[in-house]
Amino acid sequence: MTDPLIPAGEIYPIIWVFLAIIALTLALERSRLKKYLPGPVTVIIIPCALANLGIIPSAAPEYDAIYQFSVPVGVALLLLRADIGEIIRRSGGMLGLFFVGLLASYIGISVAFMSIDVGAHGADVAAVLVAYLTGSTVNVVATAQAVRMDPTFLTAAIAGCAFVLPAYLGAATYLMRSEALGRFLRAAPGSSLNAAEETVVVEASVKDRSPPRPPMGMLMALLYGIGIFIAVDSVMRAVGLGHLTILAITVVAIAVPNVFKSIRCLVSGDRELGLVLMFLFVCAIAAQIDLFSMGAQALRVALFATLALTVHLIVLLIGGRILRTDPHQLFLASLCGVGGPPSAAAVAAAQGREDLVMPSILCGLAGIMLGNFAAVASFHLLS
Repeated sequence: MTDPLIPAGEIYPIIWVFLAIIALTLALERSRLKKYLPGPVTVIIIPCALANLGIIPSAAPEYDAIYQFSVPVGVALLLLRADIGEIIRRSGGMLGLFFVGLLASYIGISVAFMSIDVGAHGADVAAVLVAYLTGSTVNVVATAQAVRMDPTFLTAAIAGCAFVLPAYLGAATYLMRSEALGRFLRAAPGSSLNAAEETVVVEASVKDRSPPRPPMGMLMALLYGIGIFIAVDSVMRAVGLGHLTILAITVVAIAVPNVFKSIRCLVSGDRELGLVLMFLFVCAIAAQIDLFSMGAQALRVALFATLALTVHLIVLLIGGRILRTDPHQLFLASLCGVGGPPSAAAVAAAQGREDLVMPSILCGLAGIMLGNFAAVASFHLLS
């Protein structure tokens, strides 16, 4: 086997390549190609191809350094705007339906786990699905790091889900407009519109002053994220629980900005920086993929996810019929977990339900806060 063009140990060229891939991914996200090449898929395909073509290394100590830094700091930054009080106050009846959707997801994952044999990776598949159906890709990445998931299998799992989850989103978007389904649920689509309270988008709980301009705001965000990581990691290592650092960081990253709300006024660009750090982790994972052993695994994961989401849909409809729920609210609550905040908010806006955009975002943020704990717990429960 010949050495790659960029050998292991060359940290600066490797980081440059990864950042270039992320820049291209973000550019594609703003183009018409977004529907064909979503960000999480693109940022997997390119590093995987480069590694298998011998351009970047398929194994390097630099990848371990990226794991250890990017995920915890990224989680701290991405949770900075998750306001628990705002979620409770403004999500209305959607929050209860969101938890109905989570219950439906966990029942579906349990049925799939007992029905489909995925070999030694059963707990891994369940953990990935719990992370996806509770929160978003952020939770999948954090869970993979917390349980030390095999990179090739993780990518196969993401690839398998990449085919199934968009299909569910499309089906949910269609079903939430169905008059026939409304009759089954005993509530017409849009019937909750008249009862909806007017909502106002609030960027932050503390609005006394504008956030600092770049680069100061971004520098403050980095200082915050890295500071959380250093402090929590040091404590967890000292007490012999270093393997649970990501969960501890999740707790602290939720607690600190909810107790000291003014912190949000001192930073800017925190979400963007967090997203870049998460994409760095995905690049490092994707570079270690063995394409020859991935195909069959991705197919099994796709079957697993299909069964889980089928059961999820059945349980969701039963719950919606019992509660006589507007299909708009029911499926948006489901998409808060399955698709995450951006997808749910986009579907709400597309359906003309501006009153449900903010509740969708807030319920999705609640899922992201819960996702790491639920996924890691499911992994250890099923291992």
